[in-house]
Amino acid sequence: MSSAILEAEINKIGSNHIISTARDTTLGKQIALTLIIVFLLHVLVLFAVMQIKSSVKQVPVAKTIAVRLVSLTPDQPKPLPPKPIVKPKIVPVVKEQPKPKPLPILVAPKAAVSPVAIPTPVAKPIEKPTPISEPVAAQPPAPVAVPQKAEPAPPKVVQGVAYLIQPNVVYPDAAAGATGTTIVRALINVNGMVDEVTVQRKSGNAQLDRAALQAVKKARFKPYRENGEAQAVYTLIPIAYVPPED
Repeated sequence: MSSAILEAEINKIGSNHIISTARDTTLGKQIALTLIIVFLLHVLVLFAVMQIKSSVKQVPVAKTIAVRLVSLTPDQPKPLPPKPIVKPKIVPVVKEQPKPKPLPILVAPKAAVSPVAIPTPVAKPIEKPTPISEPVAAQPPAPVAVPQKAEPAPPKVVQGVAYLIQPNVVYPDAAAGATGTTIVRALINVNGMVDEVTVQRKSGNAQLDRAALQAVKKARFKPYRENGEAQAVYTLIPIAYVPPED
């Protein structure tokens, strides 16, 4: 019984010692941390003071200036510049010109009395008869120029001329199945007849072009009128060829 109580007391004392040791350790750490902070603050303050001292401008040390007295001699007066020599003005002497002598007065001489001449008879010249000129034949009057009529303007090219008889397009047997379009340029007179045909654009086959010219030449058109007056015009007629189906 007593030994158990003793052991309990010993254990209690040991635990208290451990707790106190732990507290001492924690306290020591706090004290050390505080000292470090205080040291750092001192260092910062010291560093700030040094910066302030270094920023203060140092008063420059007065330099010793050596002074030497020099005797001043008065400046000698500068010589005055010579006065400019004024040349006397030369006044031209005007000589008195002699007065012009008056011109002599001219007097017309008196006319001399000439002796009177007795006229001598003068023979009259014999007048020759004037030749009689032959009568000149009167020239015929110049022919009056008859104003010529202005040549009519060449026919113009128009589109949309109406047919009376359409071209009878026949596919030529000699074309041998060729295809193409021939554009014929036709001159239509005031009566609607075809006066002239030419190939404007070829189809690529001479037989087709020749057949197109023959077909357009036999066509008939309504006379083209402009302001109610019939006019001869050109027109373009396309003829398309397609080989007939067997």
